[in-house]
Amino acid sequence: QKTLIPILLTSYILFGLGLLFSYKVLIPSALKFFLQYGANVVDPLWSFEQYFEFFSFLAFTCGLGFQIPIVQLILCLTNIVTPKKLIS
Repeated sequence: QKTLIPILLTSYILFGLGLLFSYKVLIPSALKFFLQYGANVVDPLWSFEQYFEFFSFLAFTCGLGFQIPIVQLILCLTNIVTPKKLIS
């Protein structure tokens, strides 16, 4: 109970930071790349559904990627993995 609330709070914060990172950095860079990559060969026409699916996928996976420290912490707290093993 004592460690659960800080872990949950940190998890929400990290997921939010992952969403913010994907929105501000990753998605604009990826869109710029995809729209310029073959622009002289093919007209880049994206439907709203394709754009939303792309945006949702990148945002969600980036949010999950920012959860890795929480997973490592839980693995160490439950003695599944030792901190020494994580370092090596």
